[in-house]
Amino acid sequence: MFEDLLNDFANTFFQSAAERLAVRTSEAVIDSFFDSNPNSTQNNSYQNRYKGKIHKVWIEHNIKQDNYKGMIIHCKFEVENVKNIKCRAVAYLYYRNGNPLKDLNNSYYTTDGNVSTSEEFTPIYEVTIYKDFPLFIPYHELHLPEGKHELKLFIRIYDEETKTEIVRSNEHYFNHTYVDNEPRGSIDKIWVDFDIINSGQTGMNIHLQFSTCNLMGNKCGVTAFFYSEDGQYLKDQNNQYCTTSGQVCSYETFTPPYKNSSYKDFVLFMPYSELHLPRGEYNLNLKIRLYDQVNKSDITWSNQYSFLYSDELTMGEGEIIEVLESLKRLLAEIFFVNTSSFDYDTRFVDIYGANFIGSVKFIRAVENEFNVKVEYDDDTAEIHDLGDAALYIMLLKCLQRKHRLSNVSNTRVPQEPPKIESKYRRESLR
Repeated sequence: MFEDLLNDFANTFFQSAAERLAVRTSEAVIDSFFDSNPNSTQNNSYQNRYKGKIHKVWIEHNIKQDNYKGMIIHCKFEVENVKNIKCRAVAYLYYRNGNPLKDLNNSYYTTDGNVSTSEEFTPIYEVTIYKDFPLFIPYHELHLPEGKHELKLFIRIYDEETKTEIVRSNEHYFNHTYVDNEPRGSIDKIWVDFDIINSGQTGMNIHLQFSTCNLMGNKCGVTAFFYSEDGQYLKDQNNQYCTTSGQVCSYETFTPPYKNSSYKDFVLFMPYSELHLPRGEYNLNLKIRLYDQVNKSDITWSNQYSFLYSDELTMGEGEIIEVLESLKRLLAEIFFVNTSSFDYDTRFVDIYGANFIGSVKFIRAVENEFNVKVEYDDDTAEIHDLGDAALYIMLLKCLQRKHRLSNVSNTRVPQEPPKIESKYRRESLR
C-alpha cells in the first residue's frame, strides 16, 4: 500500500513544489545572465548563430487581465535558427532619464531589482515571425507614485538554453498617469498544520499570509477550495463546508481596516470528515481565493498547495521536503559525510558514491539503522535505484510512525523486518 502511495506522492508533491518555484523565479534566474542596462554592448559573437529583428513595438493601455488593470506591450518580431528552442521576450522599463523602475515585491522583476515583464515562446520554423507578441504588466507593478510619468522601455529576446541574446529593440517612449485606486491583493504564503482538533473535530488549520490594497471597509471573503488529483472539485454531501453549488470549501470573512492591510497568519479550519472521502489514500490540492463581496469580484487566487490525505497520515509538501532533508543528513552522519551543500534535490546515492560496493554498504547501513530488509539484484545497472530504495524505506518508516527524523532511530519495533522491493523508481528526484 505504501509503495504506491509514495510513488504517487513523489510525482505530485516534488514536481508541485519545483514548478511553483520555477514559475516564480524563472525570469529572475535568466535575467541574471544579462546586464539589463539598455546602453550595454551586445556580444557580436552571438550573431553568427542567431538572427532576429524587432519590427515594431506599441502599447495598449487600460487592459484588465487576471483582475488587474494594466498595459499590454505588443511586439512584432522575427527570429532565425532557434527552431524548437525555448526562448523568452522581456520588456525592461525605465524613467525617461534612463533610471530603471525599481521592483518592490519580487513579482515582475529582474534579479538586480528592476521592473520587467516577460513570456516564453518556442519557434516552430527556421524563420518564425510573430506579428503580435503580447507582454502584460499591471499598472501597480510599475511601482510608481501617483501622478504623471514620462517612461520608456526596450525589449530583449534571447535563447533560454544558452542564455544568449538574439535581438533587442530600440527604446520606446510613452507617458503614464498613475492613480492608485484599484482593489488588489496578494497571497504570499500558505502553510498547513495537520491533525488539529477543533470543537471535537479532527482536521487541518490552513494558515495564510496575505495583503490587500484599496479595500478598506469592504467586506471580503477567504475561501479554500479542495480538489482531487485530477483537478475535480470535491463534492459536498451535507451542506456544511461548501459553496452554494455544492463544492467542498472552508470560508471566513474579513474587513480590511486600512488602505494597505496585511494579515500575517489568517487561519481557516477544515475538518477531515467534511472532505467527504471514502477510506483510502488521496493526493489532494487546495487553492485560496480572496473575494471582494462589495464589488462582487475576485481579488486574487493563490498557487496550488498539494497534500497527502489518508486514513493513517496527512502530510503537506513542505513537511515532506523537511523529511527528505533530515533523512539525508541522518544518513550522512552514519557515513561521516559533510552535509553543507545538501538540498532536497540531492540523491542518496550521491552521498556515498555510485560504485556498487558503496551502494551495498549504503543499503546495509539503512537496513541496520531502520530494521528493514531490502531485496535487490546484484546488477550494476540497479546501483542508482539502490540509493533511491533507501530513500523509500526511510521515508516509509517515518510516515508509518509519523515522527520527526530526530526520533526515528528510537522508535524501532521489535519484530520480523519487513521485506521491501527496490524495483520501483522515482524519476522526479533524478
